[in-house]
Amino acid sequence: MDRILSVGILQDLLKVRSEALKSAGFEVSSCAGAAHAKWLFRKHRHAVVVIGHAVPVAERNQLAAYVRRTAPQTQIVFLYAGHAEQKRFADAIVNVEEGPAYVVRTVQYLLRKQALKSESATAEGALPEQTSTTNLLCIAISESVLLLRKKSLVEAGFRVTGALNLKEIESSCQLHNFDLIIVGPHIGPRMKISIANLLRDHCPDVPILEMGRVSPEIEGAHSVVGDSPAELVQAVRLILHRETREPAEGRRLQ
Repeated sequence: MDRILSVGILQDLLKVRSEALKSAGFEVSSCAGAAHAKWLFRKHRHAVVVIGHAVPVAERNQLAAYVRRTAPQTQIVFLYAGHAEQKRFADAIVNVEEGPAYVVRTVQYLLRKQALKSESATAEGALPEQTSTTNLLCIAISESVLLLRKKSLVEAGFRVTGALNLKEIESSCQLHNFDLIIVGPHIGPRMKISIANLLRDHCPDVPILEMGRVSPEIEGAHSVVGDSPAELVQAVRLILHRETREPAEGRRLQ
């Protein structure tokens, strides 16, 4: 049973979060403040550390840096309200308004991701390098974001077509046969619904990877929380590898 360290300032939120994690089958260490958290972290092995939004940024980062330095495999979740500051130590960030159930799903996702990394590390070579015959459609919110994402994917050996709006998505689906469609984060709910409907009409059998979500908003899509180039490339390779072996059901990246 995995143990979770939940750190916060507000006792009522700590209690609710602890109860939600325990109900999901986790052992939970819960505390207020970074000093007590470090003591608990030294005492027990924790798979995930969840740091509440009310913990001061400097104190939060000090604790996260300590966790990263002493136990690199431990996953770190930052909760935030309003906007997330200085999130470089986080493996995932969650708006506190998403609620404790979403925190639980985020923790579960991070643990599954760690298991996949271990699996691929012990079976190196199981995920073959992609060639330029692997076609991806990358949908992004801006030209600058699209260029950065395309660069990392092309360097990993994929052939990438970019799209910034519905017209470009429709045109791309009519001109090319894609192996995977990537929908970037920060796309608004209405736009995402329009994208999902368009893809359903024009690319119905192509798997979709939705970035920035634990639970995908596009029905049947895979999902990945992280937005780093390395994590994106790894997720793409895992999905393409699985699509060649498994039926197109249960598509979430688990």
